[in-house]
Amino acid sequence: MAVRYPDPHRTLRRGQNGHDARAFQAGLNERLAHIPTHLRPDFVKPLKIDGDFGDETMLVWRVVRHAIGLPKWLPPTQRAQMNVRRPETRSRTAKSRARLRRKPPRIPLNERAYQQAVKLIGVMEQGGNNAGVMVSKIIRANGGGGPEPWCGDFVAYCYRLAGSKSVTRSWAAVALLRGVAGVFGTGSPRRGDLVRFTFDHVGMFSRRVSSTEIETVEGNTGSSGAVSDSSTGGDGVYRKRRSMGLVLDYLRVTR
Repeated sequence: MAVRYPDPHRTLRRGQNGHDARAFQAGLNERLAHIPTHLRPDFVKPLKIDGDFGDETMLVWRVVRHAIGLPKWLPPTQRAQMNVRRPETRSRTAKSRARLRRKPPRIPLNERAYQQAVKLIGVMEQGGNNAGVMVSKIIRANGGGGPEPWCGDFVAYCYRLAGSKSVTRSWAAVALLRGVAGVFGTGSPRRGDLVRFTFDHVGMFSRRVSSTEIETVEGNTGSSGAVSDSSTGGDGVYRKRRSMGLVLDYLRVTR
């Protein structure tokens, strides 16, 4: 999706940056502060004004667009910018559309799964390898009968909570994930997409840190290193940074 501004501004797209993106982010923050709580998911926070039109900016834009009744496509007029920064300039049609909308905006499946994963950061094994109250709950939710490597169970748990219909018991076997109905490979990962690694491990994509490194949220892993599976336990859910050289592929769950 693109956001069109009048000349001399360009059309803003995901991944671009600059002064016009900073101005747009500032306008989004102003409008976000006035959105009723029932139209604003609790995990949507004000943007850092860094001029980077990334996933965070796109998420806030979707929420603001929905709340104030803007169409998905904005014509190349100054009204597009004014509707965000000065909501009193909205047309009668836009105001009417905003009043009629009562349901919260639809958040993408991968974003909903990611928010579930973030809530679980800090969960740790207790009492032995692949054991513990929360770890056992995650394994059982994916059809496991007892202690087992649970990185696949972890991402399955998050996607189940997010409402996915694609999750099956086979998610426990990392090698089988790409063959599951509703799961497809992607070369352009978004937050919440699955990341399979070359060492038979899976996590959830968070962001690209640099040209050689990504950030993830993973279960059944240690605080450092590739992946651990000690006989005494100690693994958990961590936010980690990984070399892109360790990535086997990225997978998107579409339903």
